Formats: sequence, structure tokens, C-alpha cells
Amino acid sequence: MPAEKCTITIEADTSLKGKLELAAQVLGSDISGVAAEAINTFFRKLVTDGKIPVEASYTFLKDIESETEYSLEDPEAENSKYALTPKDKAAFGKAQLKNAEKAEQGDPKAQNVMGTYYEGGNGAPKDYDRAIYWYSKAAEQGNSNAQYHLGVLYNKARNNPLMAYMWFEAARMCGFNITAIHKDYIMRLTDSLSSRQITAAQDRAKKKFDAMQKRQA
Repeated sequence: MPAEKCTITIEADTSLKGKLELAAQVLGSDISGVAAEAINTFFRKLVTDGKIPVEASYTFLKDIESETEYSLEDPEAENSKYALTPKDKAAFGKAQLKNAEKAEQGDPKAQNVMGTYYEGGNGAPKDYDRAIYWYSKAAEQGNSNAQYHLGVLYNKARNNPLMAYMWFEAARMCGFNITAIHKDYIMRLTDSLSSRQITAAQDRAKKKFDAMQKRQA
């Protein structure tokens, strides 16, 4: 979905300018940097409080930031070495084995549950790579919970905020309930992304969403 545009007009009087200049001196920064940080903080609060949509802030102050390269591809997510082995199945309890069998048959809900097993070490050894493998299978079928979990893991375990943001966007499109807490987390995530990267992630998420819709039609 295209990023929404918004314009912020700030009318600063002399007293405010003086306060900013004083803050700049204390912080050892210039006034523009202090003002930008103050605006950024205020802008985040508007988004978190739900007064403006999170999409409206995507391009805010991004064009002047440096850009770190991140990939929107992860071949490891489909690596068959993370598939279940007889040894894996033997270690599962009855209920877990039932989910494992459904997951292998392509059930997205069961695949999402398998992801939670490996992400949390719940009945299986904690393994983020395997969690990503199973979440990815569910996510590609439109499971919004798996998509959100993928976003968390790509940021936490793979240090790839671009992939994380793309999956958060896909989750939103697929109906995941983005709460104020989620919005704040996503906003902080985008601090490391440029407007070009954010647009690329949005485009990829939209393509994935469209593909999911076609498969379900």
C-alpha cells in the first residue's frame, strides 16, 4: 500500500527557539538536530496514540539518513535441512506429534504452532532457524500470526529489519491486529531503514498478499 503523505507545520516563537538553542548547547548538538529529535518523539507519540496512521510516518526524516544494505531474500527459510526427522518426531509428545504430522501435510495453523515450539523451546529444543522455517511455510499461506512472528525473528535472530518490516506489513494486510504496542515496535524498527527500503518492503508485502489472495480464490 502506498505510504500516506503528511505535512507538519511548526510555528516556533522566540522563547521556543531559545529553549532549543539552550538544549543544543547542553547536548553538544546543533539546533536542527535537537529540533528534529523533538519532532520525531512527538510524531511517534501521535502514531502510538492512534491519532495518525502509522503509514503516515514512514518517510519522515528518512531521506537524509544513511542506508545499510539488507536483503529481502532468505533462502534459509525454505532450507529442507530444517524439515522434521524421525528423531525429531520421536522426541515429541502425543499432541506435538499430531501437530507435526499436520504441519508436514501443509496445514498452516499446525505449521505456525511448530514455529512456536522451536521459537520458545516448548517441547522442542529452541532453534530460531527451524522456527523461521515453519513460520515461513505458514506465512506464505496467509497465516497472519506466523507472519508477525517471522517479523519478530527476522529482527531479533537475523538482524534484518527490512525482512522484519516486510512481514509485519504482510501480517497487517492479512488481518493481524496491530495494536498500539505493535505500532510502537514497528516504528522503532524503521529507524534503521531508509524510505527506499521501506517502499521496497511495502511493495514486496503487497505482492505476497496478492499471491496469497489468488491461491485462496
